Amino acid sequence: MSRVFDDDPDDPGPGAPRPPQGPGHERLKPAGVGLVVVSLLVGMLGGAAVASLFELVEVPLPVTPWTMSGMLVVLGGAAALGSVWLSRRLADPRRRPDFEVPVAALVVGRAGLVTGLLLAGGHVAYVLWQLGRLEVPINRDRAVAGAAAVVAGLVLAVGAWLLERACRVKDDESSEG
Repeated sequence: MSRVFDDDPDDPGPGAPRPPQGPGHERLKPAGVGLVVVSLLVGMLGGAAVASLFELVEVPLPVTPWTMSGMLVVLGGAAALGSVWLSRRLADPRRRPDFEVPVAALVVGRAGLVTGLLLAGGHVAYVLWQLGRLEVPINRDRAVAGAAAVVAGLVLAVGAWLLERACRVKDDESSEG
Protein backbone atom coordinates (compact mmCIF):
# COMPACT_ATOMS: atom_id res chain seq x y z
CA MET A 1 0.00 0.00 0.00
CA SER A 2 1.41 3.40 -0.91
CA ARG A 3 1.62 6.14 1.67
CA VAL A 4 0.20 9.13 -0.18
CA PHE A 5 -1.55 10.85 2.71
CA ASP A 6 -0.04 10.38 6.12
CA ASP A 7 -0.17 12.06 9.50
CA ASP A 8 3.63 12.21 9.69
CA PRO A 9 5.16 12.63 6.22
CA ASP A 10 8.68 12.75 7.73
CA ASP A 11 8.37 9.19 9.05
CA PRO A 12 9.34 6.87 6.16
CA GLY A 13 7.82 3.88 7.95
CA PRO A 14 9.28 0.57 9.04
CA GLY A 15 11.75 -1.03 6.69
CA ALA A 16 12.28 2.14 4.70
CA PRO A 17 15.79 2.63 3.33
CA ARG A 18 18.07 4.91 5.33
CA PRO A 19 20.10 7.60 3.60
CA PRO A 20 23.53 6.33 2.55
CA GLN A 21 26.41 7.03 4.90
CA GLY A 22 30.15 6.51 4.68
CA PRO A 23 32.81 7.59 2.20
CA GLY A 24 31.34 9.58 -0.66
CA HIS A 25 28.16 10.30 1.31
CA GLU A 26 29.36 12.90 3.81
CA ARG A 27 26.92 15.21 5.48
CA LEU A 28 26.97 18.94 4.98
CA LYS A 29 29.55 20.41 7.31
CA PRO A 30 29.48 23.85 8.90
CA ALA A 31 31.69 26.57 7.49
CA GLY A 32 35.27 26.05 8.52
CA VAL A 33 38.36 28.14 8.96
CA GLY A 34 39.34 27.60 5.32
CA LEU A 35 36.17 29.27 4.04
CA VAL A 36 36.69 32.19 6.41
CA VAL A 37 40.33 32.72 5.41
CA VAL A 38 39.66 32.34 1.68
CA SER A 39 36.69 34.72 1.80
CA LEU A 40 38.71 37.37 3.62
CA LEU A 41 41.66 37.01 1.25
CA VAL A 42 39.50 37.11 -1.87
CA GLY A 43 37.76 40.19 -0.47
CA MET A 44 41.10 41.85 0.19
CA LEU A 45 42.34 41.03 -3.29
CA GLY A 46 39.12 42.33 -4.81
CA GLY A 47 39.28 45.52 -2.75
CA ALA A 48 42.89 46.12 -3.75
CA ALA A 49 42.03 45.46 -7.41
CA VAL A 50 39.14 47.93 -7.33
CA ALA A 51 41.26 50.58 -5.60
CA SER A 52 44.10 50.15 -8.06
CA LEU A 53 41.66 50.26 -10.98
CA PHE A 54 40.27 53.58 -9.72
CA GLU A 55 43.81 54.89 -9.41
CA LEU A 56 44.73 53.59 -12.87
CA VAL A 57 41.89 55.46 -14.56
CA GLU A 58 42.57 58.50 -12.34
CA VAL A 59 39.13 58.54 -10.75
CA PRO A 60 38.94 59.25 -7.00
CA LEU A 61 37.74 56.41 -4.79
CA PRO A 62 34.20 56.93 -3.51
CA VAL A 63 33.55 57.18 0.22
CA THR A 64 31.82 54.06 1.54
CA PRO A 65 28.23 55.04 2.38
CA TRP A 66 27.27 54.83 6.04
CA THR A 67 23.91 53.38 5.05
CA MET A 68 25.67 50.25 3.79
CA SER A 69 27.40 49.78 7.13
CA GLY A 70 24.12 50.35 8.96
CA MET A 71 22.30 47.85 6.76
CA LEU A 72 25.01 45.23 7.31
CA VAL A 73 24.68 45.65 11.08
CA VAL A 74 20.88 45.34 10.83
CA LEU A 75 21.21 42.18 8.72
CA GLY A 76 23.77 40.71 11.13
CA GLY A 77 21.48 41.44 14.07
CA ALA A 78 18.52 39.90 12.27
CA ALA A 79 20.55 36.78 11.52
CA ALA A 80 21.62 36.52 15.17
CA LEU A 81 18.01 36.90 16.35
CA GLY A 82 16.93 34.33 13.78
CA SER A 83 19.53 31.94 15.14
CA VAL A 84 18.08 32.22 18.64
CA TRP A 85 14.54 31.66 17.35
CA LEU A 86 15.55 28.72 15.19
CA SER A 87 17.62 26.99 17.85
CA ARG A 88 14.71 27.22 20.29
CA ARG A 89 12.30 25.82 17.71
CA LEU A 90 14.62 22.96 16.78
CA ALA A 91 15.22 22.06 20.44
CA ASP A 92 11.51 21.44 21.03
CA PRO A 93 10.26 18.41 19.02
CA ARG A 94 6.64 19.61 19.24
CA ARG A 95 7.45 23.01 17.70
CA ARG A 96 10.05 21.87 15.18
CA PRO A 97 9.55 23.65 11.84
CA ASP A 98 9.33 21.94 8.47
CA PHE A 99 12.66 20.91 6.98
CA GLU A 100 12.59 23.83 4.53
CA VAL A 101 13.03 26.40 7.30
CA PRO A 102 16.40 25.17 8.63
CA VAL A 103 17.61 24.48 5.09
CA ALA A 104 16.75 28.04 4.04
CA ALA A 105 18.38 29.37 7.22
CA LEU A 106 21.49 27.33 6.45
CA VAL A 107 21.69 28.79 2.95
CA VAL A 108 21.09 32.34 4.19
CA GLY A 109 23.63 31.83 6.97
CA ARG A 110 26.33 30.54 4.65
CA ALA A 111 25.65 33.30 2.10
CA GLY A 112 25.67 35.98 4.80
CA LEU A 113 28.91 34.63 6.23
CA VAL A 114 30.69 34.73 2.89
CA THR A 115 29.19 38.12 1.97
CA GLY A 116 30.17 39.69 5.27
CA LEU A 117 33.71 38.34 5.02
CA LEU A 118 34.12 39.43 1.40
CA LEU A 119 32.93 42.94 2.26
CA ALA A 120 35.11 43.11 5.37
CA GLY A 121 38.16 41.93 3.44
CA GLY A 122 37.50 44.34 0.59
CA HIS A 123 37.18 47.24 2.98
CA VAL A 124 40.38 46.24 4.81
CA ALA A 125 42.18 46.75 1.50
CA TYR A 126 40.23 50.00 0.99
CA VAL A 127 41.35 51.30 4.40
CA LEU A 128 44.95 50.18 3.87
CA TRP A 129 44.93 52.03 0.53
CA GLN A 130 44.13 55.25 2.42
CA LEU A 131 46.64 54.92 5.27
CA GLY A 132 49.49 56.75 3.53
CA ARG A 133 47.21 59.64 2.58
CA LEU A 134 45.45 60.53 5.85
CA GLU A 135 46.60 64.18 5.80
CA VAL A 136 43.90 64.87 3.21
CA PRO A 137 40.46 65.13 4.88
CA ILE A 138 38.59 63.12 2.21
CA ASN A 139 41.05 60.24 2.60
CA ARG A 140 40.51 60.36 6.36
CA ASP A 141 36.75 60.17 5.74
CA ARG A 142 37.30 57.20 3.44
CA ALA A 143 39.41 55.43 6.06
CA VAL A 144 36.87 56.00 8.84
CA ALA A 145 33.90 54.93 6.71
CA GLY A 146 35.88 51.93 5.43
CA ALA A 147 36.79 50.90 8.98
CA ALA A 148 33.10 51.10 9.91
CA ALA A 149 32.32 48.89 6.91
CA VAL A 150 34.92 46.35 8.07
CA VAL A 151 33.25 46.16 11.48
CA ALA A 152 29.78 45.99 9.90
CA GLY A 153 30.88 43.19 7.55
CA LEU A 154 32.21 41.25 10.53
CA VAL A 155 28.93 41.81 12.40
CA LEU A 156 27.07 40.34 9.42
CA ALA A 157 29.51 37.42 9.23
CA VAL A 158 29.15 36.61 12.94
CA GLY A 159 25.35 36.87 12.86
CA ALA A 160 25.20 34.66 9.78
CA TRP A 161 27.63 32.18 11.35
CA LEU A 162 25.34 31.95 14.39
CA LEU A 163 22.38 31.35 12.08
CA GLU A 164 24.25 28.58 10.29
CA ARG A 165 25.23 26.99 13.63
CA ALA A 166 21.61 27.13 14.81
CA CYS A 167 20.64 24.74 12.01
CA ARG A 168 22.46 21.87 13.71
CA VAL A 169 20.27 19.17 15.16
CA LYS A 170 21.69 16.44 17.35
CA ASP A 171 21.34 12.98 15.83
CA ASP A 172 18.43 11.03 17.26
CA GLU A 173 20.13 7.93 18.67
CA SER A 174 16.81 6.15 19.24
CA SER A 175 16.14 5.99 15.47
CA GLU A 176 19.28 3.96 14.79
CA GLY A 177 18.13 0.82 16.53
